[in-house]
This record gives sequence, structure tokens and C-alpha cells, in this order.
Amino acid sequence: MAYLPTRYPDPLAGTGAKSLRFGRWPAFGVVYLGSTFRVAFVKTLVRDRGDGRTGPLLIAYSEIAELNVARVKNMDMLDLVDLFGSGSLKIGAPSDVARASDQRLARQWSDAFHKRRRIDGVHYPSRLIGEANIAVYDRALGKLATVDVGPLTTRHALLGAVLEELSVDVI
Repeated sequence: MAYLPTRYPDPLAGTGAKSLRFGRWPAFGVVYLGSTFRVAFVKTLVRDRGDGRTGPLLIAYSEIAELNVARVKNMDMLDLVDLFGSGSLKIGAPSDVARASDQRLARQWSDAFHKRRRIDGVHYPSRLIGEANIAVYDRALGKLATVDVGPLTTRHALLGAVLEELSVDVI
């Protein structure tokens, strides 16, 4: 099960027209999934804007209200490049591929991964909190299914716990 904050009613249809860590639009799109609600929230809403703060991180309610959260499950096995633990060392990938805030090197490596037709995406640690993420190439989205999707604001227990843990105040 994975979580995906999304602006799209069908989260697996919206790979987005931009290049992010492992995506290279228009050559190929990617859907990013977090292994937990917490990592998906951090990846989508917190990112680097909490750096250097001395008090709570302030996030506008409107930012949260515009997002849905989806639970996604595998319908078929994904063949992922593993950048967790010693995975990067095994393939000779620099640690910056998964962890650097500058994502250019990650896109270069992802181009090479994508050219290997059997690769469905990348399993990598969040550079912010270390939890697992996967980037699924658009060609493999048929191996996934959305289990549940709904407004982020209706996930009171999950959202409240994450806001408290991360010292985030909603304004």
C-alpha cells in the first residue's frame, strides 16, 4: 500500500508535464508513491521549506485543501531499481541520485534505468526522512490500482498525527 497526494481524480492518470527527481518529461512520466502517509505528506507539502526554521512550519489550509490522498496497491509485481541501503553501491550509483536536493543527476540515472525496458521504476529513500518511496514509470502504471482516494482534509487522524509530529501549524 502506498500514498499519493494528488490534484487529480484518478491519481494514476496524472504523471504531470514536468521533470522531477526520476521523471524526464516529455520522454516519460513518473508517479511518485510514499510507503506511508507521513512520507507522502513530507514529500508533497513540507519538502525543504522547513529548513532553518526555529518554530512551527506554517502551511496554509488552502494548500492542504486542494489535495486528495490516494492509497495505491500493486496488482502485479513491479521490477524496481533499488537505491535503498547497499542498492546504490551494488550498481555504482552515487548517493546523490536518491538524496541530493539538486535532481539533475537523478534524472540522468533515471534515463538509463528507463532505457532498460524491464525496469518499472525506482525504490529509493526519502532524502528528508529516510522512509521508502517509489517512482513508477508511466509504462508500468497498469500494474497498480487505486484502492481509495479522497480529500486530504478528511483524513483527520493521519493528518493530525503528522502535523503534530512534524511541528506543522495550519493557518
